[in-house]
Amino acid sequence: MATSVGVAEPRTYPQLRERSYGDAEGITDSEFHARWGDWHTAEVPNAESWPDVRRRALAGIQRVIRDARRATAPAAPTVVVVAHGALIREVIRHASAGEFPHVGERLPNGSAHTFLIERDRLSMRSYVGTPVR
Repeated sequence: MATSVGVAEPRTYPQLRERSYGDAEGITDSEFHARWGDWHTAEVPNAESWPDVRRRALAGIQRVIRDARRATAPAAPTVVVVAHGALIREVIRHASAGEFPHVGERLPNGSAHTFLIERDRLSMRSYVGTPVR
């Protein structure tokens, strides 16, 4: 993908990995729902907590931005981050002060969301391609 758009090879950041689902790792959706119920309210044994996912994701994004700023200084960087849904969901919740995603909403695969980082403040500019205030 990087080559086709003429940008440098991507970097990986361990903090931006998917949530650890503990005892739910490797099971099907139907098995999950049968054991623990709804994804958004399930208490899965040995799973990474949502607050821990959020802290890890935000730390990872801060690291990405720091590295990008160093590489592009004095110009401001534009960054593309590709991650899994659970991590994206927590970043969106943080940046939108809980306004998005809506309860029960499943983020579409490949959905695009735009954020702005000014100093240490993360805000949302678009949600699934739709501008937000």
